[in-house]
Amino acid sequence: MYSKALFFVGIVIVSCLLGCNTSTKTQQMQVENRVLIHAGNLTRITGMQWILQKMTVEGQDCPLTGEKPYIKFEPDGKVSGFGSINRYFGSVQMGGEGNLKWSPLGSTKMAGPDELMKQEDMYLKALPLTEQMSVEGIHLYLSTKDEQTELIFFCACGMR
Repeated sequence: MYSKALFFVGIVIVSCLLGCNTSTKTQQMQVENRVLIHAGNLTRITGMQWILQKMTVEGQDCPLTGEKPYIKFEPDGKVSGFGSINRYFGSVQMGGEGNLKWSPLGSTKMAGPDELMKQEDMYLKALPLTEQMSVEGIHLYLSTKDEQTELIFFCACGMR
């Protein structure tokens, strides 16, 4: 009787471990399906409006409210967008390895509700910190190498 109970407990433990392992493999495959964006394939994301869906800054999720920020990339590396209240503009250079180097961003200077001003400020500070860009389906990922800061966008217009 005692050995049957141990056998059953062993089966449960192994099943849990295999379940956790499968989940980790699924997460890794999802990350591996992302296509790193670099100077040679920038056209995959140009001419589309990418709307911010999720913002994580220094490991902390930042809830989004009101009109969400967006970004648009041009083939020459110029970027423009909307921060929640103001329009912004600048440029980004991309290395062959997908490394990003942002120019200082400029923006209009209108005021708005405190909640949106804070959201815009956080977004416009996080954006130039990002060092790599990848795309998967209709999602664009901008992140620091350690992924403690990550901006996830979606494109309602789909991918080319």
